[in-house]
Amino acid sequence: MTFALFCSHSWLSLSRFCADNNFMTVPSPSPFSAEQLLELEKAKLRAKKVRRAANIASIDGGITAFFAFFAMLSFCMGIDAVLLGLVLAWVAFSSFRGAARLKKLDPAAPALLACNQGVLFAAITVYAIYNWCRAGSLAAMLGQVIGDPSLLAGLPELAVFTEQVQQIVQWVPPLLYGGLILGSFFAQGLTALYYFTRRSVLRAYLESTPGWVLDLQCRGLV
Repeated sequence: MTFALFCSHSWLSLSRFCADNNFMTVPSPSPFSAEQLLELEKAKLRAKKVRRAANIASIDGGITAFFAFFAMLSFCMGIDAVLLGLVLAWVAFSSFRGAARLKKLDPAAPALLACNQGVLFAAITVYAIYNWCRAGSLAAMLGQVIGDPSLLAGLPELAVFTEQVQQIVQWVPPLLYGGLILGSFFAQGLTALYYFTRRSVLRAYLESTPGWVLDLQCRGLV
């Protein structure tokens, strides 16, 4: 009990001494003036479109990396899947790199990201055309089987089934791979156009923002 009273008395004496000598903790002053804080706030608002583009590039890179991983896992389906996975992995890496450069306000970043979409479209197109041709070869082989009566003699049910499979092989690849090429054309084309339009947005931001603000943002301090 005596020890507790002593500690309480000591704490009160120390607090009174600090108050009398202006030793009480006070909030540290901001390193920026009111005008500078206002300029920083305006710069954040103006940079919203640039930050959004960087976030989209990061998300795009993550999605592409996901498909690259599963494409390389499907190596049993052929070397083409592995090659597509490698290209997708490179595109994903380039997307992450472009996003990082865009966050640092690099004027060349939008063009890099746009060209990256062109590479992705080219890879998907080559992959689709290759598999389309493979499916055509399969359809031709089935056509030879159906056209040879000696192979299916006495097996009318198998002949009907083979003919149905041939029709499927003839119609599915154009719809599947043609749709893949067309979908990629619009998806990658619109995304590339979006990144290209960010060049003017970034240029306008760099021209209208004070240098000291740009330096802080490039360093990630604000």
